[in-house]
Amino acid sequence: AEIEGSLYREKPADFILFLIFGSAFLLVYAVFEPIVYLGEGLSFFFFYYWGKRIVSNDNQRILFVSPIWISIILLFTGFLKYGFHFVFPQLIGYSAAQIYFFVHDVLNLKFNMQFFCLSSSINNFILGIL
Repeated sequence: AEIEGSLYREKPADFILFLIFGSAFLLVYAVFEPIVYLGEGLSFFFFYYWGKRIVSNDNQRILFVSPIWISIILLFTGFLKYGFHFVFPQLIGYSAAQIYFFVHDVLNLKFNMQFFCLSSSINNFILGIL
């Protein structure tokens, strides 16, 4: 609830775009590799992006979330539990979150652009529906 509640507060259209971006990466992967359940990759997408944003916001409540810990979790859940073949959806989620973080948070600050940010009128329209 941290992503929806604080990072995308009053911006539901941006959150929907966030979901579509991560899901699109996983669906492209599913076209080439027959997998049944994409939930692990999507949850890893959420977890990695949340960890990057919490660390970048200097939130002092949770200090243990970092890319190194996320990589350790990937190691234990994927390699040790299931084998190398089942790690690929998690790696796709990891890669999608890293690309989203770089474009949305780094490039937007560096070049003062609005990549993956929808206008406030679209967000207000969706808030009016909800």
